[in-house]
Amino acid sequence: MIVFTRTRCGVILTAASLLLAACSDNTSTSASTQAATGTQQESSRKIAVARGTVDVEGGLINLSSSTDGVVRALNVREGESVTKDQRLLTLSTATETAAVAVAESEWKLAQERRQASLAKLPELRRAASRLEQAARAGAVQTQLSDTAQQQLKDAEADARIAQAEVDVALQRLNQAKALLAQRSITAPEAGEIISIHAQPGAAISANTPAMLLLPARPLIVRAELNAAYVGNIAPGMQASITSDMDSDSDSNALPQARVIRVSPVYRQGRLQEEAQRGPVRVVECILEFEEPANVRVGQNVRVNFHE
Repeated sequence: MIVFTRTRCGVILTAASLLLAACSDNTSTSASTQAATGTQQESSRKIAVARGTVDVEGGLINLSSSTDGVVRALNVREGESVTKDQRLLTLSTATETAAVAVAESEWKLAQERRQASLAKLPELRRAASRLEQAARAGAVQTQLSDTAQQQLKDAEADARIAQAEVDVALQRLNQAKALLAQRSITAPEAGEIISIHAQPGAAISANTPAMLLLPARPLIVRAELNAAYVGNIAPGMQASITSDMDSDSDSNALPQARVIRVSPVYRQGRLQEEAQRGPVRVVECILEFEEPANVRVGQNVRVNFHE
């Protein structure tokens, strides 16, 4: 027979109260966590999905010569990093080099003629001034003074012509140098040579791509946004990017991206999935990564837009 004393009953009631309070706290915490999770999911709700490709702003750059010619020297290799204005390829330049040498000689000759013309002017000016003063004083005939003035004017005209010849010769020299410069291909900006389509000794045609340059610019994503979602997407929105090799794998997740612009023009979708479904009207959406991404230009990705 069990006898409960007043003290023992008090202890039992106190323990039961504490147990109920703990259960109540755990229930409240669990409910709060679920509510917070639901709120977070609600705030980052997915509002659109699109397929896209990795690219650089402006795209890859085809490098070509502005003139026909034969490749004399190839100064880079595929995969090599280059700097702005670095010479990448040189065509045969015998004719252009000779033209530059001739133009430079003509320019130097014109400069010497100008110097000779200018050297005569000081003495002619002094003689014309002395004879003019003497003619006014009646010491010499006026005809002598007029002759000296005419000689000075003729010499000044010769000096101006000589200066014009120098200017023309310099223009010819610059033109010859410009033609010589066209016999090479230089990098318009820093980047990496992706491919080369010319070899030493081979002939190349004007405006035919000889090299392909990947410019050193931040990578972007060009997403094809279905026309049905265009109204929901605006610059500044966040998006998660996943490699399209396996869109369900977290291992293929890439850094977050941000929408920087949405094209105002509709066009037909070109990505494979869209093509299988038939012609689909899409709008190009450009996104930039918020952190450096380990991706390659041309890689297919899947874009999930969030509010």
